[in-house]
Amino acid sequence: NDEVDSRTATRGFEYYPMSPEDGARIALATRRLGLHYAAWDVMVTADGRVVYLDCNPGPYLMWIGDANVDGVLTQLARYLMTFADTRSLDAASAAVEPVHKAA
Repeated sequence: NDEVDSRTATRGFEYYPMSPEDGARIALATRRLGLHYAAWDVMVTADGRVVYLDCNPGPYLMWIGDANVDGVLTQLARYLMTFADTRSLDAASAAVEPVHKAA
């Protein structure tokens, strides 16, 4: 089966260290959609351009490995708890730390 599907066949999917500018664009787009959390699928072209494919407001993220799942869910909890306490998107966003652990 040569099908690529992030839910069942993750061949070819990998961590991409996004630039701060791309991270800010995605954060702004997520907020404009009225979401606190979203997983974005992106593709990096051969010449290095980042192409945004889609936004998943209820993403399936179990394929990224246990250490990364724990990290993402920990940061999501930190964000939501800070937002609940402060009602500030800026404070909640500032409470989040980047997460990536080598596979």
